[in-house]
Amino acid sequence: MSTNITTPDAVETTTPLPSSEDTAAEHGAEQSGVQFGIAPVEALARDFGGEELYSGGGSTAENRREEEGESNLRLAFRIGEIGLMIRSEDGSELTDVPFLHHLPNTPRWLLGMVNLHGRLLPVFDLLSYFNLERGERNEKPMLLVLGHDTDAAGVIIDGLPRRIRWTRRQEGGMDTAHKVLRPHIETACVIEREVWFDLNTASFLAAIEQDLAAV
Repeated sequence: MSTNITTPDAVETTTPLPSSEDTAAEHGAEQSGVQFGIAPVEALARDFGGEELYSGGGSTAENRREEEGESNLRLAFRIGEIGLMIRSEDGSELTDVPFLHHLPNTPRWLLGMVNLHGRLLPVFDLLSYFNLERGERNEKPMLLVLGHDTDAAGVIIDGLPRRIRWTRRQEGGMDTAHKVLRPHIETACVIEREVWFDLNTASFLAAIEQDLAAV
């Protein structure tokens, strides 16, 4: 994501994070360990300890056709009480939260800049952006990078993402979306009485960039 923020000449940085291949032997075998430097497309293929929240199965031929031909698979994560989901290709990395370099005179929802593999990215606190209070955090915060290249930005999520699969007959709950989110939600689904919003990542990041430029 390109911004109009002027960064200091000397920015404190961190050592670039190792790739998933470099750390697979160290971290990947630990069921409760952090999956370090993982691309979200890999996250869809791995079990992070979170169940796949798909409850639309059935025994009829119609239900089986719906499951096989019209189900949707997303990478889902939580920001406080808000459940969001993205296509795997809309994310580029998942990792621990590294050192953040705070920038003065910026909105509180811009937590700072992070150095990932020698590239500086802005990191946002979406709950603060939505003007929502954070309750007691039960999950370890993680950094999820949305977008790619110059359009990339990081967001802090609660815990590890999980896979969500749903069908059209599970869609609903759009009217409960936060007013800031609503223009960037493509659809919503209700699984086990919880609403998950399908985020248009490009549209949402563009809106954040506009708001940041207006500050």
